[in-house]
Amino acid sequence: MASIKNMMMANTLLSNPSVETKKGLFGLSTKFYYIPSGSIIKGYEFDYDTENGPRIKDLLETKQENLEEAIAKISDIKSSQIGGYRLQVAVSDDHQFAALQMFTFSDFQYRPMTDVKIYVGDRAKLISKIL
Repeated sequence: MASIKNMMMANTLLSNPSVETKKGLFGLSTKFYYIPSGSIIKGYEFDYDTENGPRIKDLLETKQENLEEAIAKISDIKSSQIGGYRLQVAVSDDHQFAALQMFTFSDFQYRPMTDVKIYVGDRAKLISKIL
């Protein structure tokens, strides 16, 4: 699991009106919640090789109306141990909210390839299938 606060998409994610931040006892821990369902949001990072990274990028650039068809085409994608592409994901435990952003590795750092894509409801459940 990745720390949401340390993700490059953190500012966009935390400025979303459907996301709430709650500090734990003495401010030592922070949890993020999807407000409509009250579900905890957790962060993840997945690396992809040069074959699968562009396929994930294409999926993120697909119109949300065509999401189901696009996911069916890439059901065989697997993450790799180390790759030139990184997908940062924040998803609620109930899969009603998902935020994703794709990065590519160049000049010794990850650079954004896509904007942050936010999915809610049934579309969030669909996109969660690729994780």
